[in-house]
Order: sequence, then C-alpha cells, then structure tokens
Amino acid sequence: MKRAFFILAVCLLLVLAVSFSIKPAIIFLAQQQFKKVFIGSAVSIGNCSLRPLEELTLTDIEIKKGKIYNFQINTIKFQYNPLAIIKGEIQKICLKNAKIILNLPESNILESAQYFNLKSKRRFSLAALELAELELNLKTKELNLNTKISGRINLRNKLIENFDCRTGSLEGWGWQLDNAVFQADQATGGLLFIDKIKYNKLKVEKISSQVRLKDNFLYLDSLSAGFLGGKIQAEASFKIDESVQYALNLKLIEIDLSRLVEDFNVQEKVNLKGRLTGAVSLEGIASRVTRLGGDLSAVGTGGTLTIKDTEFLEKVARNSRQPLEVLVESFKNYQYNTGVVKLFLENDNLILDIALEGEAGKRNLTVTLHNFKLGGWQ
Repeated sequence: MKRAFFILAVCLLLVLAVSFSIKPAIIFLAQQQFKKVFIGSAVSIGNCSLRPLEELTLTDIEIKKGKIYNFQINTIKFQYNPLAIIKGEIQKICLKNAKIILNLPESNILESAQYFNLKSKRRFSLAALELAELELNLKTKELNLNTKISGRINLRNKLIENFDCRTGSLEGWGWQLDNAVFQADQATGGLLFIDKIKYNKLKVEKISSQVRLKDNFLYLDSLSAGFLGGKIQAEASFKIDESVQYALNLKLIEIDLSRLVEDFNVQEKVNLKGRLTGAVSLEGIASRVTRLGGDLSAVGTGGTLTIKDTEFLEKVARNSRQPLEVLVESFKNYQYNTGVVKLFLENDNLILDIALEGEAGKRNLTVTLHNFKLGGWQ
C-alpha cells in the first residue's frame, strides 16, 4: 500500500514538473509567433494552459508598438485535434474580452498593413471563429471607429451563425454613424437600431428594423426611420458573400423639400417648398448600383420653386434653346399644384426627371448625378 502511494506521488510530481517546465516554453514560442506577425512589437503573455489533444489557452496577452497599436486580450483559445492539425486546419479560435487600439491618423487603412506580417510559409486554415466582447478603437486618415463586437462565424461554410455589434461612433468615407445596435442570429433573428446615420449632408434618424439571418442572407424587415421631416418605410435583403449584394425597396412619406434645401445648404441656389411621397427601389453589388428606379409625387396642394443658380439655368437655356431671361423669370416663385419626380439609372448616371404643373404652366427639369455609387457620386 505504501509502495502504491509512493508511485502515485512520484507520478504527480512528474506531471507537475512537466507542467511547470512546458508552460514557459509554450509562452516563449507563442511570443515569438506573435512577434513575427506584429512587426517590431513588444509582446507579453501572462499565463497559458494546455490540453494536449484538444486546446491551448493563452491569457493576459498584450501586443504593443509605441503609440501605433495596442492589443489587450484577456483570453485566446485554440481548439484543435491532431488529425486536423496535420492537414493544416485549426478547428476554432475563441477571442474573449479584447481591446484593440489602432492609432494612425496620418495613414489610411491599406498603409497600416506595413505593420503586420500576414504571410506564412505554412498556411493554416481556420474552420471557425468566435468573438466575445471585442472592442475596436480605430483611427486612421479616413476612418474613426469605436465599436464592440461578439459573434460566431463558420469560416469553413462561410456562414455567420450570430453577430452582435454595438457601435458608439463611426466616421469615414463621408459617412457618420452614431449609437448603433445590430443583433442577428440564425435561430432567433435579431434587431437593428441606429440613432443617426449621415452621408455628407443627408441625414436619416431613429432607424429601427427587425432582422432575420438565414444561411448567408440578411433580411431587414419592417424598417422605419425619420428622413427630411418625413418618414421612410423599407424592406431590404443582403447576400453576404465575397462581395455584398443587396436589394432595397423603400417608401418615402411626406418628405419636406425645404428640409432638403436646408440640409444641403443650397439656399443661395434654390428655394423649394412642398412635400413628396413615393417609392424607390435599388439593387447593387458593393458600392456599385446595378438597378435603380423611383416614382415620387407632390403631396396636397403642391408648393413653390425658385431657381437662383444662373449657371444651371444657362445650361437649361442652351439645351432648350430658350432665352435665359425667360427661364429666370419662369422659375421665380413658381407655384406648382402637381409634381412628379422619376429616378432611373443611365450609363451609371442617376437621372432625375422632374415635371411640375401649376397655374403658370408646366416646368420640366432634368438633373444628372454622374458616376453614381452607393458611397457617393462624382
């Protein structure tokens, strides 16, 4: 009996000795791997644990390079099995309670790649990624982002299983977004709420929608928002693939045209009053709009229009072969009772055909936005 206890004690001591000796080696090797990826960084790892045939866990990780970036990660867990590792696949990486700060106010996103070495002689594939409370604070020349993300992604099947994103602020490429919550789950659905989203001077407020996530399609149902003193109601779908494909059908309800003039600060060029209601639909891939159509009409008794932009009126005069003085007078405090606006794409240009009618007669205008894209136009 004493001999058995002695053998057990020796075995326990050997296990403890191996455990204490292997931990520093694992930490050292992990630090070297991180340093290969994060060029010139200082790397520290507080602790690790190993289940040889199942998973490796690293805790209290900090990866820092001066004031450029700082990654603080509570836990990284690598889940694997020996056969998959031989084939070059890691089953899952779990990242928990992490804060990532990237501070490059004088560089763009692409230029930041110089600080990271993502090339490897042996490439491992990753089957799944799980994020829990990942906080991102990114500041570059074109992007300022503060957000927190959780989610599970099946990379093998290219499928988002669930996603939770809470964004305090985002500014970039002409867009500004404040206080957004986006939750989506394959099984239970989700929701979307954005306090305010702005592109250049165009602003949409209090956006809310039910969310469905089915396979690699995201659906926004019963979306509503405030827009230019009126409302938006919409349905949208997105195919999440190598490039995002989308379709959007929206209804504009009593949009205030005077608010449009004020928000774009073009009071010196045009004075416009009245409200519009109608429908717009569009489809696209990434920033390229492939189909767009819309029909809007004036509400109630119509409104008034005065065009002060002489350069625009000169172009209209040349195209219509009418005297400029006649056009200036005809678009001075013009009162319309009915108005119709048609939107469509023509050779990547957005065309707005405007037809107005009032007691003083009809007025027809065509406005062209060249090289129209979802993220802007030139």
